Amino acid sequence: MSTRCRASIALSVIVLISAARARATTFILTDTDRLFAISDAVVLGRVQMIRSVVQQNDVRTNVVVSVEEVFRGPAATEITVVEPGGVVGDQRRWVYGAPTFFVGERVLLFTKSNSRQELETTFFAMGKFSVVRSTDGSLFAVRTLTDARVLSPHAGRMEAQSPVTSQALDGFLDGLRALATVNWFRPLHPTYHAAQGPRWQENFTFTGPPRSRWFQPDEGQPVAYRVAADGDATLGPAASEQAANAALAVWSNTGCGSLRLINAGNLDPLPSGRCDGHTQIAFNDPFSEIPDPVDCTGVLAVGGTCTDNVPLTFNGTPFYPITEGDIVINNGFGNCAFWNGSNLAELLAHEVGHTIGLAHSSEDRDEPDQSLRDATMYYAAHFDGRGAQLMSDDLAGVCALYPSGRTASVTFRRFALIFDASKQVPNDRLVVDGVLRLEEGQFNWQTDTLIMDLQTAGTSSFRLAVVPGMWTPNRAGSRVLYRGGAGTGTATLMLSLIDTGVLRFNMRARGLDLSSAQSDPVTMTLAVGTASATQTVSALRAQSRSRIYP
Repeated sequence: MSTRCRASIALSVIVLISAARARATTFILTDTDRLFAISDAVVLGRVQMIRSVVQQNDVRTNVVVSVEEVFRGPAATEITVVEPGGVVGDQRRWVYGAPTFFVGERVLLFTKSNSRQELETTFFAMGKFSVVRSTDGSLFAVRTLTDARVLSPHAGRMEAQSPVTSQALDGFLDGLRALATVNWFRPLHPTYHAAQGPRWQENFTFTGPPRSRWFQPDEGQPVAYRVAADGDATLGPAASEQAANAALAVWSNTGCGSLRLINAGNLDPLPSGRCDGHTQIAFNDPFSEIPDPVDCTGVLAVGGTCTDNVPLTFNGTPFYPITEGDIVINNGFGNCAFWNGSNLAELLAHEVGHTIGLAHSSEDRDEPDQSLRDATMYYAAHFDGRGAQLMSDDLAGVCALYPSGRTASVTFRRFALIFDASKQVPNDRLVVDGVLRLEEGQFNWQTDTLIMDLQTAGTSSFRLAVVPGMWTPNRAGSRVLYRGGAGTGTATLMLSLIDTGVLRFNMRARGLDLSSAQSDPVTMTLAVGTASATQTVSALRAQSRSRIYP
């Protein structure tokens, strides 16, 4: 493994957005008036240059924007907006929830001055709108928050608000002009000059983290996290460490994977933007790396990773080896109604999931797959009292990324993908029959989780996780049946115990969207308990209603 570190800091930002009428308990998208009021400068312009810089081992990106119109702030023909993350040489840092840019893009920006007197977009992506043209030539201001977890109460529980908002540009700009005022909160520094000295790299886009995972679990080694001893200022050290331990334990005790995360003791927190070899959980944003909240709105937490510079192959796909993970919980939320130990544990479980290489289960507000919507790795926090708990899709994800050392073999008697190109709603089908032989031991339907994962080019097209309690056994216990949701549709899965460690399986699933599986190669992984087997199926490109066999 290369000794050089690639600072691929894949940071997950959790954004809280509130309405003015119930700031401490209602978390919905801030209206334009409020966003305007808490910003120091609001401008319409076009991106001219994107530069990523390294300063004091911290990777940031400077976005130079030529200004067309100023709605708030001093007159300026050009401003530089500084965003966390970017790419410089072998270093890469990414913040989920930070806005992305490309040269030539027309943008409407709401910005604030940070502690370094630099302009940054107000609450990351919340302050950036792209100006886009529709097919009829009309212009719209479009904002996307799909890289952030968005909270909103509905029917007494937390649900997602739409991650994308769009409104007619002319009307939006007229509204901003009506809000214009000459009373500013503090002096503004509209141009950022500190990038002239440090090493920098020209970019034409500012996007994307690489795939990454820890490789130590493959060798039976644990991943050690250090937890800051001070704990959250409101909840206290004991409750904070309890939440951290629960978050680490829930990813370690899956019963179907090799990953073990341990609390290696307390550590004085270190800046999270640096690859210093320390994997940590810090509280109270000790180095002011996260924008301060305003009336229970803003950024809750940041979680990220550093990776080695040379990718390794896992299950036929390149992954950058993670060398460090960092989680920072923000300050200033202690008086908010949602701030309690259970929700902190859920928050940490989600962030730990990102530091082990998992992305969001879905970023669709109207996600039709119940298992993706219920997942702790869903882009919207649930805050439903679950605490640190994994759902079926979380289990399927971590066990596919960190399979146990135990192996199994699988023989397919039938494997068919049936596509419906005329579908108005997902209507593809999957048929799989075969025999699974465990290397040792036998399947126990009362304790073991079974996972089926269909992938193309490392991307999952279909994933089913059946956990204990979902099976219906016959009287003898020689057969168990699962009938329920699967992806966007339904599935029936029958397991028959042929012999010790030998299972006959038969699955029929329908109402699926398998469009991503219409190219070679198709890989099916089956995991039972701590044993897993993977087989690649050579597929032909499918036409409407056609079937693919091995």
